Amino acid sequence: MWCSDSRLLLGILSICAVVNAWSADDPAGMLARGDSAFNRGDLGEAIRLYRDAAELGFAPAQSRLAYVLDKAEENEDAVQWYRKAAEQGDPQGQFGLGQMLAIGEGVPRDPAAGLEWIRRAADQGLLPAIIAAARLLEEGEPRTLRDPKVAFEFWRRGALLGDHGALRRMVAVYRNGELGQALDEAEATSWESKLPKDPNVKPKRK
Repeated sequence: MWCSDSRLLLGILSICAVVNAWSADDPAGMLARGDSAFNRGDLGEAIRLYRDAAELGFAPAQSRLAYVLDKAEENEDAVQWYRKAAEQGDPQGQFGLGQMLAIGEGVPRDPAAGLEWIRRAADQGLLPAIIAAARLLEEGEPRTLRDPKVAFEFWRRGALLGDHGALRRMVAVYRNGELGQALDEAEATSWESKLPKDPNVKPKRK
């Protein structure tokens, strides 16, 4: 009886050891703890946890580590981690890599490649990437990248997601007849109505 109970206890302890080991190496858990450290201002601990999870191949941690390194002006390291995440299809990684390429931080400037990565992130619904793609396609350099009609589609997507800048751009597009669209005051007014009301502006008295 004792042997049987001992085997059961040893089995339970073995399972617990495996679970604990798995938890310690769980990249999602490391990422969450890294976010917690970042939010309380412990940047060193956050980077350590992000890096541990990133080195396990966890794309969200790779893009988060890249973001922190980017802000710390560790641009070359940031590009490497953004690229690892981007190549796994992570939208934050794609957006980050695209931005670095577009402006030439940590990597030779390549606006066309930058726009391509940003568009990949935008196609996954990442709002900052949608807005960045709209801007690059409207006014980016070199001019050969510009495509007003496609820029309009990205602005429209951003507006439909509620971005205030995109909503204001849609108002201007229809009010001024820009980006290949005809003047349409009714359409401009419709988009304008979707903008939040300014609480500091008092309604006019009749």
